[in-house]
Amino acid sequence: MERNVVDDDRPRPIATRFELFAARLMETWVTAGAVHVSADEFRMAAEFLRSAGWNVEETAGLMVRLRRKDGETHEMTREAALMLAVRELTAAEAA
Repeated sequence: MERNVVDDDRPRPIATRFELFAARLMETWVTAGAVHVSADEFRMAAEFLRSAGWNVEETAGLMVRLRRKDGETHEMTREAALMLAVRELTAAEAA
């Protein structure tokens, strides 16, 4: 029986806009030498984090509170939350 290698190595399906946008966003940060997160960029990251099991709440100022279903909670800036989304995306792609 023949084996179709293309079928075996299919990439996982894309579920959120952030998954398509993350590489371009990081390239922008490297070029600029700084991390800046717009409200739209944060919304995309929050959508992805929710799909990865996080509850995302915006708090006072530019801070956000992230809570996992197991109770793990973190309060951080939008920039830090976006970096967490990048790490979650990397972990998902490695799995």
